[in-house]
Amino acid sequence: IEGRKAQLKEAYYSTHRPEASSRTSTLDSETYFHDSCIAGDIYPPGMKKIRRLSAGSKLSTYYYIGSELRVCADCNKKSTSRPVLRDIIDRRTGEPKVLKIISKSRLPPGPEGLVNWRMLCEKLLNFEPCSNIMRVEQVWESDTSFYVVTEKLVGGELFEFLLKEKVIPEDICKYIMKQIFQAVELLHNRNMLHRDIKPENIMFRNPTNSALPVPERYELVLIDFDTCKMIDTPNADTIEIVNGKRRLVGTYGYLAPEILRGEEYTTASDMWSIGIVLYILMTGVPPVSMDKMYDAKSSHAVLTAAETNGIDFNMPPLIEFPLARDLCRRLLSFDRHKRIGNATDALAHPWLVGLTSIFDRRLKLKNYSMGDSQDRHQGPSDNNSGGYIRNLFGRGTAKSGNHNSGASAAKSDGARKLPL
Repeated sequence: IEGRKAQLKEAYYSTHRPEASSRTSTLDSETYFHDSCIAGDIYPPGMKKIRRLSAGSKLSTYYYIGSELRVCADCNKKSTSRPVLRDIIDRRTGEPKVLKIISKSRLPPGPEGLVNWRMLCEKLLNFEPCSNIMRVEQVWESDTSFYVVTEKLVGGELFEFLLKEKVIPEDICKYIMKQIFQAVELLHNRNMLHRDIKPENIMFRNPTNSALPVPERYELVLIDFDTCKMIDTPNADTIEIVNGKRRLVGTYGYLAPEILRGEEYTTASDMWSIGIVLYILMTGVPPVSMDKMYDAKSSHAVLTAAETNGIDFNMPPLIEFPLARDLCRRLLSFDRHKRIGNATDALAHPWLVGLTSIFDRRLKLKNYSMGDSQDRHQGPSDNNSGGYIRNLFGRGTAKSGNHNSGASAAKSDGARKLPL
């Protein structure tokens, strides 16, 4: 049965490329072929492509459409262009999925922005399987929107994990960071920048309170590719310039200093964001005053002050873990040329090397729980993280569900996401 399902799924998503005389890019074709999406104007056999919602066609033909998922306080503003997330069920397989509806008005202006977005979608559709990258299963296009169907994750955000856990073993921290680097390494190797790496965009595939072995229980997945930029296309940078200014993309508290100075995004910019995540993971507090970073000007001022005064790398318990401290320091270099510039180099850092053998040895002994390790650091406890919760994520307690599990967490102006 499973084999038959796989065959049906492949037949459903994949279409044969028609002869040149019969190819069409008109809006009444269910399968939308784009000359610009594939170099050489040839679609490899079996390649997944964006599917066109033709006139009169509805997504409800293919999916049971469920309730809207709330992902942040701003959703209450009922923005007409903000992405909408819904639970859905595939009518053919009965599998739960998540649907993200993205208005074309959010894309960079002009035809090049639309072409690049289509190229990005088809690239994500045809990614090789990776346990640390959210699986994009289908993309549909209408006159006004794109509809991105992804796998459904149930483990909750890394953000929620940081708020909940009071003690996090060092090995768990290593395992978390290694998976983040692995996901970003794959993106970078495919000439893609994520540009919005933060705890809210990193999810656990399975519930962390389950009885699963450690690798499955703490398996992480990088999500939310709306902000991705392809760096292997000729016009990748020019479409980022609007009215003479570079578009800011991401979340203020996690933007690298050079981005706020108007420089282009690079792999090193993603590394800075991961450095922020590592610092929070190891200390329970942000390395800079995120509560004061509510726009580009204020964010630049905060980072300028931090560069002048220095980031506190002696914050306990980070200081107790010299290798983790060294990695964090090298990720959070204000000079991007001195920063660890890519995920491959980060994975070669001594703090992460040898993790597999350590984990395998412990896994043979017993399931690993938060209280099992003698080598552990204090996470966001009641005393230490009260400031973390308030200062990093603001005074409000607006409910927000992650787009795959519906769980809630506090967001804030200090971690405000920029427009796409």
